[in-house]
Amino acid sequence: MLSLPLALALLVDPRAGRFDVSGGVVAELRGGYAPVAPNQPASASFLTLITPNIDLRYNHRRRGLLTFGYAPRMLYRVPNLLRLARPLFLHQFQLRHVVSLDRRWTMGTSAIASVGELDYTALGIAFTGPQAAAPRADVIEFAIGDVSMSFTGRLDSRRSIAIVPSAGFRYPFGQDTTPDPDNPVTAFPQQYAGNLGLAYSERVAPRDNVYVQSYQGVVDFRPGAMFVNSDSRVGWTRQVLRRLESRLDVGVFNAQVLAQQDAAARLRGRVLPVGSYRLGGRLRSRAAYTIDGAFAAGVSGFFDVLGGNVQPRATGSAQLTVAMPPRWTFGLVSSLYTAATAQPLPRSTGGVPQTESAFLNQLPITYRIDDTKRIEFGLITNVRTPHLASSSFAGTQLEAWLYVAFRIAGGTARGGREVTNRGVGTGQGANVGSGGVPVR
Repeated sequence: MLSLPLALALLVDPRAGRFDVSGGVVAELRGGYAPVAPNQPASASFLTLITPNIDLRYNHRRRGLLTFGYAPRMLYRVPNLLRLARPLFLHQFQLRHVVSLDRRWTMGTSAIASVGELDYTALGIAFTGPQAAAPRADVIEFAIGDVSMSFTGRLDSRRSIAIVPSAGFRYPFGQDTTPDPDNPVTAFPQQYAGNLGLAYSERVAPRDNVYVQSYQGVVDFRPGAMFVNSDSRVGWTRQVLRRLESRLDVGVFNAQVLAQQDAAARLRGRVLPVGSYRLGGRLRSRAAYTIDGAFAAGVSGFFDVLGGNVQPRATGSAQLTVAMPPRWTFGLVSSLYTAATAQPLPRSTGGVPQTESAFLNQLPITYRIDDTKRIEFGLITNVRTPHLASSSFAGTQLEAWLYVAFRIAGGTARGGREVTNRGVGTGQGANVGSGGVPVR
């Protein structure tokens, strides 16, 4: 009688793990009207982008979940400023590990690295959000790395806490640093950053949470200045409907110059009020379709990487997704980034207003062919302009693309699914050709 339970106990190891692998490729074609390089007139352009990927996942009952991904990005654009007859290569790596330390605490580790070439239209890969100034170079080589750890704990049924240390660097190389009197800012500086994030959340009502969060960090620009910065906020989230949530927070951003060397001008710190509001989730659900949407607006502290200064930045975004199972998904993604100052920056020596605003829009339409193949097509339009209060909008740049992207992928996970959920259109999140540096 004991032989069968004993045999089952020996066969079923509670520490057993499962290894899965998946892979795929995205091929995207774009045709449109865009500047060949920053601060140049737009012209007819053609772009092809191929991104294969391979992802590995190891899920262990006690040791947690470990995933690794590699996706080389190959971009070829005609025309291009350097008249390159080859694609630009960017190697992208991701490594993540999540494990439960006990019943209350979870630890996560994440490392992301990229090395290779980026043209000016894809600098958002290196920096988050549009950068106010634009580099002269059409192609910049980058080494990028970010690592973070997160410790999240549930103190009891109502209260939770999170501790998130992180660090990262942006190392550009192969830049043209020849002085230009019409554009004195010629290159991206090296950037090194370290942060410590702390957050506390408490449920005060069945549908209401309040929280306090703070990010303390150091950002070092070379050449430029080293800043110590902090962003501390108090916030409130409310479950408006079962799948619709609102979030409101207010706080103070503080960035001060700790040391300065090799900067073109004397840099100063700033103390700014910051805040944000977001409403998003499921707007409508029916058997034939679902509608998801989100609206967000806010003011935050922002580092102008090329100018090396700190300024308030206003942001706004709207997103709408209509899913019609099992095949079709229609989307709209719009966002605005602009300097939240009363006056524009001084004009460049050439008399042209500096770019301080960006309007980004995308209309993606996705068709699911089957479990392994999807196709996406749509429109991308990006506009970069001077300050909204500027007396002249000379130098405004337009980027407009029609695109089609096809993805085929599969893996060994249940149902042939991929280990990591990757999008179809690599144009998603495309920006107007400038990167930004998050202050947190």
